[in-house]
Formats: sequence, structure tokens, C-alpha cells
Amino acid sequence: MDDRLTLIGFRYSVCTRILRMEFLELGLEAAYVEANPFAAEPDAELSRHTAFGRVPVLRHGAFALTETAAIIWYLDDLTAGQALRPEDAQATARMLQVIGIIDAYGYQPMVKEVFSHGF
Repeated sequence: MDDRLTLIGFRYSVCTRILRMEFLELGLEAAYVEANPFAAEPDAELSRHTAFGRVPVLRHGAFALTETAAIIWYLDDLTAGQALRPEDAQATARMLQVIGIIDAYGYQPMVKEVFSHGF
């Protein structure tokens, strides 16, 4: 398998920023491709990897993965011994609960209703 990592993201995306911080924390390097999910015409790079036209997208060789939580878990698994997630089952469950709450209830008001108006 080709071991090169490529992160396709949008510089203003909080999800892209989350993954860029994870790369730093885990000591991983990745090429970065800027893709605007809000462009008038669908971004060709995003269209190649996701039907939803959203960022971020991780490419690992020929493998492509979308959704921030899935990418975080994947990168964590690639760096065995450097995991950012807790080892305790209850702590991991609580972490996933908080991530789910932010994704389900925080994203809309924080990003769609506040940040995007300034952008």
C-alpha cells in the first residue's frame, strides 16, 4: 500500500483544523490539498472522493476516507502506541459522547449561524 497521506480540506473548516492538529500531535506528515466546499461549482477534488462534497477527506494511497471521527480513529490506529484516545472503555465512551453532542448540536449554531455569516 502507498503510505502517503493527503488531507483534503478547507482552511476555514473546523473539522480540517481538528485533523491538522491531530497530525501534529501524532507526528504524522501529510500533503494538503485545499478544496472549497462552498464554491459555486462543485470542487472536482471533493467530487472524486465524496458524494457529499464536504471536507475533510483523507487519502492514504488509494484508500479514501471521509468524516472527521472516522479519520481520527484511522490515524490513531496507524500510530499504535501514540494513541490520543483513552484506553479505558468508559473514558472512550464519554469522549465519543461529547464528540457526538458537538457534531449533532453544536456545529449548526456555532458554524452555520455564527462563523459563516462573518466568512
